Amino acid sequence: MKTIQSFAMFCLFVFLASPMTPACLWAEEGYKIPTVKELMDNKSFYDDPRPLYLSDDFNYKKILPPQVYAELSYDVETMKKLWAETVGFRAPDVVGKTAPEIKAGIYSYKKTEQCPGLKAIMTEYHYNRFRPGAPPFAGNFSEIKVIPTSQYYYSIPIAEATKKYIGKTMLNERTGFINESTYVAGYPFPRPEGKFKANQIYYNWLKRYWAWDSKYLLADSRGFTKSLREDNTMTIVNWMIKLKGRVMEPYGWFVSSDHFQR
Repeated sequence: MKTIQSFAMFCLFVFLASPMTPACLWAEEGYKIPTVKELMDNKSFYDDPRPLYLSDDFNYKKILPPQVYAELSYDVETMKKLWAETVGFRAPDVVGKTAPEIKAGIYSYKKTEQCPGLKAIMTEYHYNRFRPGAPPFAGNFSEIKVIPTSQYYYSIPIAEATKKYIGKTMLNERTGFINESTYVAGYPFPRPEGKFKANQIYYNWLKRYWAWDSKYLLADSRGFTKSLREDNTMTIVNWMIKLKGRVMEPYGWFVSSDHFQR
């Protein structure tokens, strides 16, 4: 059987945070739900650098009802401060210990002699996708732009829930598996430590927030063969909901209604 290898796939995702109801009911609650046609009309797949979120059909202020938009808007400086307090550090204060010779600038695959520190701070996978002097295969990085480090942070409700429940989530002392009944919301282990540190990091990933508790998704995806011939096209319309660990109403567990049972 002949196998066609896809070396690159580009996906255009549109995540719209909102209290989740079935799509057929959103319009009744004041939401303007974008369609696949509007996605295609507002963004060409190739050679179109325009930001999608600035278009009329994908402007969050027009998609979300005013009261929902207000609930999803927070002071950025407060978000930065709260998350730094929650995890116990600011990223700019702790970077630079490894490969301090790396400075802000652009690093190209074309140069065979580059700062060796790049390899020290990148995963083997990503470094092999960039290797200085390596051919520019599809999916590889042609250049890397290094910029000053800034603090990564989450929205206020996620940070507040994480900070509030620090120390509440428990792992089995023998196996390191999580005790689900002890997890409430937020990231369960904002400061991983101890003999099960790796497990804690894993559960942070498992309990991660994909933008928000609820999402509506449009995706335009293409696949390519090793000769860069487009051989796959997918258009996806989807909506998702977080049932446990919510930081938006309804909190706790989301109880199914008749709308979801049909």
